Amino acid sequence: MSLIALAACARRDLHSELGRVRSWTATATFATGLRGVGATNGAVTTQLLERAESARAKEQTELARLARTDSQRAAARGLLDSLQHAMVRLQQADK
Repeated sequence: MSLIALAACARRDLHSELGRVRSWTATATFATGLRGVGATNGAVTTQLLERAESARAKEQTELARLARTDSQRAAARGLLDSLQHAMVRLQQADK
């Protein structure tokens, strides 16, 4: 892998971080649907929830560092809240 490709993977700007949160939200939402129809088991759900929580904590820190304006902070809060709600729905689907 080239250094340019590695640098792209490690990109830490606001746009990239917001995209990561959106991606985790989509993943948790998709997993909720799969769990709801029995396509995944509790172990998979637990692992995903643990990783999503870890990612959420990391992204919360990164977004707090990167968001400079009120509108950027509001967008970050909204996306983090969406991820949290998706995680709650996944937990509920696992019961």
